[in-house]
Amino acid sequence: MIELNGISRSFEGAAGVQVKALRDISLRIAEGELVCITGPSGSGKTTLMNILGCLDRPSSGAYRIAGREVRTMSADGLAWLRRRLFGFVFQSYNLLGSATARENVELPGLYAGLSRRVRKKRADSFLAQLGLADRAGHLPGELSGGEQQRVAIARSLMNGGRVILADEPTGGLDRENGEQVLQALERLAAAGRTVLIISHNPKIAARASRCIELRNGRVIGDTGRRLTRTRSPEEAIPPARKGQAMLSRVLGVVGAGWNAFRAGLTRGARLRAALLIAAILTAVCWGAVVMSIGEGTYREMIETANTMGLDTIQVMPADWRPAPTGEYGTSSNGPRNFLPLTQADARAIRDQIPNVRDVSPYVMLIPLPARRGSIATPVQVIGFVDLGAKPGRGSMGYSLEAGEFITPSEDENLERVAVLEPDIRERLFPSKIDPLGQEIFIGNIAFRVKGLYQRRHIPGMLFVAGLAAHVPFKTAKAMLTSRNEIDQIYVYVEDADLLFETVNAIRDLGIRRRGGDTLRFGHMGETIQEAKKTRAQLWLVLGATAGCVLVAGNVSVSIIMLMSVRARRREIGIRMALGARQRDIQWQFMSETLATGVIGGLLGIAVALACLPLLAWFEVPFEPAAWFFAVPFACALILSFLAAIAPARRAARLDPAQALAAD
Repeated sequence: MIELNGISRSFEGAAGVQVKALRDISLRIAEGELVCITGPSGSGKTTLMNILGCLDRPSSGAYRIAGREVRTMSADGLAWLRRRLFGFVFQSYNLLGSATARENVELPGLYAGLSRRVRKKRADSFLAQLGLADRAGHLPGELSGGEQQRVAIARSLMNGGRVILADEPTGGLDRENGEQVLQALERLAAAGRTVLIISHNPKIAARASRCIELRNGRVIGDTGRRLTRTRSPEEAIPPARKGQAMLSRVLGVVGAGWNAFRAGLTRGARLRAALLIAAILTAVCWGAVVMSIGEGTYREMIETANTMGLDTIQVMPADWRPAPTGEYGTSSNGPRNFLPLTQADARAIRDQIPNVRDVSPYVMLIPLPARRGSIATPVQVIGFVDLGAKPGRGSMGYSLEAGEFITPSEDENLERVAVLEPDIRERLFPSKIDPLGQEIFIGNIAFRVKGLYQRRHIPGMLFVAGLAAHVPFKTAKAMLTSRNEIDQIYVYVEDADLLFETVNAIRDLGIRRRGGDTLRFGHMGETIQEAKKTRAQLWLVLGATAGCVLVAGNVSVSIIMLMSVRARRREIGIRMALGARQRDIQWQFMSETLATGVIGGLLGIAVALACLPLLAWFEVPFEPAAWFFAVPFACALILSFLAAIAPARRAARLDPAQALAAD
C-alpha cells in the first residue's frame, strides 16, 4: 500500500539555513496494518504524516501509494489521492465549527461528487456505527472531545478511506473517550484498512501491530509487520457518472460557500458581513432610484409634451408678453417696442409653409370684468380654438372636467360660449351650483358656460393659476376688443418628425414678411430634447456616484476577503486534507463573496422599492421599470465576482500542510 524510498524533507530556516526534518526514510507498509509512528517532539513525525497523506511533497526520494508515484502528480492529482484513499483524524479534531456533525462527515463526499442523498445516508450510517446517531445535528461546540474525535473518524470513512492517518488522536481526551477512539481505529484496521497513528504514548504504541520510531528525522526502530490483512476494506464510494459527480460537486461547493457566509453573518463576523452588505445595498438602491427618477422626469416631460401636442408650434412676436391694459403698445413700464402679429401672418403661414395642416390665431385680453348676479371679479379672457385637440385635451394642455370644448363652428358663428378655468369658476360659482348652462357676463356681453377645465399640473409647479375664461377667437375679436393684432399663432403640422424644419421655414417667412428675425417659437421638440438631455445627465452624474459606491464597496469586499483568507487558513487546510481541489477552494470563496452581492443587492432592491412611496409623497417623478432594478443588481453581482477572484486564488494556492499548521 505505502512505499517510501530515500525520502528526505528540508525547509529553509532563518538566514537561509536549510533544516532537514526527514533524512533518507525508507518504509513499506502493507494494507491492513495498524502502525504507530512514535518519537520525541521535533523528530519529524508530523512532517512524515504530511508526506504520507499527500499534504506535503518530499524534497527528494520516491513515494508510491497503491502503486502510484506521488512526486510527479499535480496539485489536483494529490487532492484526488487524499479524497479517494486517505482519511485524517487530527489531535485537535479539525471540525468546521459552523457545520453540524453530519455536515462535517459529509464534507469529503461533497468533494468526491456524491449526491446529497448518498452523502447523508453514508454520514448517518458511520455516525450510528460510532454511537453518535443522536448527535448528528449538533455543532462541534455542542459535543464533547470524545464525540468530536469520533465525528472525525466517521469523516475519515466517508469516501471509504483505505489509509487512516491519526495524529495524536487521544491527545486531548480523557481515558474513557481515548479508549473508545482507539477501539474504533483497531476495528478499522481489523476491517482491512491501513491505520497509521502518530503518538508518543507508549501504551498506544504497544497496542499497534507495528511500531516505527523516529529521531532527528531518521527511522531508528521498526518492529516490522506482525499482522497481515485478511479481508478487503469496504468499497470506497459508490460509483457515479462523471457529469452527475461534477454537478453534485459544484452545487455542493457553492452551497458550502453559502453556508459559510451565513454562518459568518449569524455567528462569526457579523460586523464585517454587515458592512459589506451595506456598501452593496447602498449602491444598488442608489442606482435603482436614480434611474427611476431620471426616467420618471423624462416621461413626465414627454407626457407634458404629448398633452400640449407634439404637432403644435407656438409662434409669438419677440419679447411678447400680455399688456395689462388689454391693448398692445403700452404697459406700466412704458412703450413696448416689438412688431405684433396679425391674422394675415397666420394665413401666410397656413398657405405658404409646407407640412402645415392648419393654424389657429390666439388673443389674450386682461383684465376684463366678469360677473354673475351680484358676484364680480376681474377675468383673463383667452380667445382661441384648439384645432389640434386630442381626446380629453384642450388648448394649451387643458383637460376637461365637465362639458365640452369650443368648436370651430362656434367660432365661425360668433357664438357666445365660454369654458371656465378652476379659479374663476370657484369665484363666480362659490356655492354648489352646477355652472354648466349658466350665464355669466364678460364686459357687458352674456356668455353661456359650456365646459369646465381641470386644474393644470406642470413639472416643477404645484398648479397653474386658473383665472381665465376661454371663448371663441372670432367672438373675442368682434365683441371684446377693438385691436386688430393677435398675440400668438398656433401652427399644426402634418408630420411631427419635420417639426424643426417647419420652424425654420416659418422663421424664414417671418424675415421676408416683417423685415427681420422678429419671431420666437415654442414647441415640444425642444422639451423632448431637454428631457433626453436631463435624463442622460441624471444617469451619468448620479449613476457614476452609485458606480463609485459599488466599486468602493467591492474593493472593500476584496480586501476583507483577503484578510479572511489569512484568518481561515486552518479551515482551508482542513478542506484540502479532505480532498478539495484548488478550484473547489476558489469556488468556495467566490460563492461566499457572491452571496454577499446577492444579499446586498436584494436588500438594495427592497430598500429602493420602499423609497418609491416616499418619492411619491414628495411628488418626485419616477418610473420603476424592472430593468432599473435589474441593472444595478447585475452590476453588483459582476463586481462581487471580480472582487472575489484575488482572494479565491490566494486561498486555492495555500500549501495544505502550512495551512493546517496555522493558528
